[in-house]
Amino acid sequence: MAEEYGILTIEGVRGGTVEEICDYLLSIENAYGNLYAFDLFVDRAQQIAFGNERSTISGIERSDNDLLITVETEPAGRRPSYGSRSLRALKPFKNVEGLVLPDDKLRLMSVVIQSPGVWEFLGSLNPLETLRKYLNDRHEHRKDREYREALEREQLALKNEKLRTEVLLDKAMALREVGMPEDQIRYVLSEHITKPLASIDQYQDSYLINGASIRKTDYF
Repeated sequence: MAEEYGILTIEGVRGGTVEEICDYLLSIENAYGNLYAFDLFVDRAQQIAFGNERSTISGIERSDNDLLITVETEPAGRRPSYGSRSLRALKPFKNVEGLVLPDDKLRLMSVVIQSPGVWEFLGSLNPLETLRKYLNDRHEHRKDREYREALEREQLALKNEKLRTEVLLDKAMALREVGMPEDQIRYVLSEHITKPLASIDQYQDSYLINGASIRKTDYF
């Protein structure tokens, strides 16, 4: 169970077809699930490297998603070498839906279809905060018409990818701290951050949604 919950409010601009709205909601849910999974991945790496005292999400295990790995770990407090079999065993999760605990699943709390409208989602605070930051950063760049027209399409795509990775730069640093090499970090970022967040871009580009805000809430 997450320690903190939040309500993410995404600004709606227009309505859409049933197919478009369903695809949009699934993209939001998939991004949320992957951000949630990435936090678990970082937590598991820190457990292996430093022991449970560095863990923030201890006690969550999903053997069917490779989160529970039977390997030898380094003694608590010791910095591991990447050559340890334990760190080599860590890979992106195959089924992120199975990782999200029932109480932490993303919930659609409110919808207002008008201009402006809102989409309100309840879930674990950390993944929602990352979604808020990414949507807002990208929205600000889109609003700057001169900025968009000055860049070539390829340059803009590279800028969008940079935004996706910057939102969790501190988490990437945590993986570097435990000795994970850059190629594995990039692979994990791609699977759990870059690709899922990229799937949301089309809904901003088509003006279904704009920016976002968040507020903490007591779930129970």
